[in-house]
Amino acid sequence: MSEYRLEMCDVVKTFPGVKALNHAQLKLKPGTVHALMGENGAGKSTLMKCMFGIYHMDEGKVIYEGQEVQIKGPLDALNRGIAMVHQELQPIPERSIGENIYVGRYPTKKYGPVTVIDHDKMYEDAAKVLKEVHLNYDPHAKLGTLSVSQMQLVEIAKAVSADCKVLILDEPTSSLTAAEVEALFTIVNELRAKGVSIVYISHKMDEILRISDEVTIMRDGQYIGTWEAKELTTDMIITKMVGRELSNLYPPRSNTPGEVVFEVKDFTSINPKSFRHVNFNVRKGEILGVAGLVGAQRTELMEGLFGLRCHTSGTITYKGKELTINQPQDAIKNGIADIAVVTTPTLPSAMTEEVTVRKFHEVAVCSAAFSELLGEKVGFAELLSYPMISLGTQTKSFELYSDFFAEEGLHYHPETEAATADQILPMVKADLGIGFIPREFLQGVEGVFVIETEKSLPEREIRIVKRHEQTLSIAAKELERLILKPQGTQM
Repeated sequence: MSEYRLEMCDVVKTFPGVKALNHAQLKLKPGTVHALMGENGAGKSTLMKCMFGIYHMDEGKVIYEGQEVQIKGPLDALNRGIAMVHQELQPIPERSIGENIYVGRYPTKKYGPVTVIDHDKMYEDAAKVLKEVHLNYDPHAKLGTLSVSQMQLVEIAKAVSADCKVLILDEPTSSLTAAEVEALFTIVNELRAKGVSIVYISHKMDEILRISDEVTIMRDGQYIGTWEAKELTTDMIITKMVGRELSNLYPPRSNTPGEVVFEVKDFTSINPKSFRHVNFNVRKGEILGVAGLVGAQRTELMEGLFGLRCHTSGTITYKGKELTINQPQDAIKNGIADIAVVTTPTLPSAMTEEVTVRKFHEVAVCSAAFSELLGEKVGFAELLSYPMISLGTQTKSFELYSDFFAEEGLHYHPETEAATADQILPMVKADLGIGFIPREFLQGVEGVFVIETEKSLPEREIRIVKRHEQTLSIAAKELERLILKPQGTQM
């Protein structure tokens, strides 16, 4: 019998124009913590997504408990005892902690010929698993009442609930406080003692050297080597990650910034849980870093400044002129961005030009819980009688569908709001209602079905937006070239 619980051998994964994994490999022993390390873009998360069934390998094989297996998707991985806690969470805040733990695999019971969710068992089991990982949370409480760090710990509880034999932790401490990190390490040590194989991805050297038994290092999608953690130092790990000796990790800088060119005052999101009263300025020749834990609203702040998110108060000043930015086109028009990729509807400006990348129709989708909508064409009135999932009322997507259904004499009133478009699909899989997504999003997705409607949903476009006669930066030119490159064209 092999000493390894799981082996990934000669894994190749290619995306358009990029070979993300080039004959990568990983071998996991039972009851060990195996650190997977490399620079950003080294292929760590891609390799784990192949293991978890999110991506399908182009080449290579997975040997699990002595047998070669084909992992068809995340649910298949979970059923085999392979669980993953992602760096970027996709919580369903309006549902309970228990529902989030068992989403997609609810316990069921029968009432005659009818199968329903066994909520009593779900909450009983959720309470047990929360206790197992030392979390004093009420499984009936809405997930949205927790902090981001607490949601991260619930994700770990979700993985434990699958009675996993392999647990993948992708940057698990990125949103945790020091005390929560200690709590996580307690859980990890307990799982290791039970024989669980743990893959631990982190850039924090002190964590790696403290918690791991073995370390595998990747670079540019390739396997570099595996070492006992006790044999390594921080300098040795960095050298192997970058492929060269680093004599000075923090070289001195002599830059002298000039006058203030960009200033933000009292910038506050329309969402009370997002960024509030933000103030900063950027001087000419200066690089300003925006730091914070996952969930600190860094990305949301940048999207707000770019016009992708609504704000209620605050000012943006560029080169002494106060700007009004309500959409990406405004940011481009005022010169604080080179190029944007947006989805219609948009508000055209005389100062900008828009190039259509492609057109698409979204489709209505549901889970098997709404199977009565499948098999025949459904009218919009019937469709809207079911619970709907939508982006927030302040978004252009909501405005589009609200106007579209109004033309049909119907009122669009979604019951569940998704913070981002990425959340709609998992919410649909969780039986929360009907959502609208591009048909392409369903490739390789199990448990979600297209509802055939009597009429097509409104046509939308993906567009590139830039200023008239604007000289683009080298990076913006390359981005535009890649986006407009015909499908199937080689780099």
